[in-house]
Amino acid sequence: GAGRADLAAAAVAVLTQEGHLGATYELGGAPFTLTELAATFSEVLGTPIVYRDVSVAEYTATLTGAGVPPEMAAAVADADAGLARGELFTASEDLAKLLGRPATTAHDAIRNAAEPR
Repeated sequence: GAGRADLAAAAVAVLTQEGHLGATYELGGAPFTLTELAATFSEVLGTPIVYRDVSVAEYTATLTGAGVPPEMAAAVADADAGLARGELFTASEDLAKLLGRPATTAHDAIRNAAEPR
């Protein structure tokens, strides 16, 4: 995953530096599982959060039971299942190259967002 601050910094680099005209970039950070994401939120918030993997059919039924139209529920459940399988992660180093440093990890982004301002 990639955090908004890193994506914004990459956009600044592309818009303010030479050599990016016509270029295409795959922007992503270090991969993580949803179990790892839940553990990070548990740590940061100080309350147990557990990721429970459910089938597409079960998730679709839950969403339709909450009033989501069946077609939308099926699409959301399918997209979330793909996310859980890591289909949106990329091995590309484009983001790190644009930033000039490693991308912020999901763990660090969550910790940073939780810090008092």
